[in-house]
Amino acid sequence: MQDYIPDSVVWAEACGGDISAFEVLFHRYADSLLAYGLKFTADRDNVKDVIQNLFLRLMTQHDNLSHAENVKSYLFTAFRRSLIRSMSVSSEISFDSSESLKFHIDRLASADEDSGLDDEMLQQRQRLYESLLKLSSRQKEALYLRYVQRLPMERIAFMLNMNNQSVRNLLHRAIEKLRESMGPKSPASQSILLALLIPMLS
Repeated sequence: MQDYIPDSVVWAEACGGDISAFEVLFHRYADSLLAYGLKFTADRDNVKDVIQNLFLRLMTQHDNLSHAENVKSYLFTAFRRSLIRSMSVSSEISFDSSESLKFHIDRLASADEDSGLDDEMLQQRQRLYESLLKLSSRQKEALYLRYVQRLPMERIAFMLNMNNQSVRNLLHRAIEKLRESMGPKSPASQSILLALLIPMLS
């Protein structure tokens, strides 16, 4: 089995015009980018086109690429910008403001689909889901990028056109609202919250 090649090495080869390096990055991140894009639009074909066009543009303009501290963050940022542009062409959103992006949460799985959870946990999950739906699109997206995609705080700030402290405050307020929906705090409340939250966001 071929050893895993770090993103930094693959990116350096891509910057040099190595087509196979772009193929590695595509296979490594296309599914994650697709899942992210589908949080904003149900047009799967358009999201796939945006991803393919992004990598094609990166390949053809590789001479203009520079060192990326975090390759995954770079790709997510470039993809988000491209998706906004594409959605504005189809009049789904206004191109001049990403504020018009609506981050969608999938329906909650039925109790039958989560038969492994006890009644108390199912009730907590339902309350958490209802509270999650009430968060702003920006809060939901920040939670997704931080806890599902595990992007660095500073890259999330850059993507959302915010400063680092504002993103920290945004996440803190969102987590507190969600925690309140689960009832009195307990030592395990944070871990339980994240265990229930991440599948809802994914």
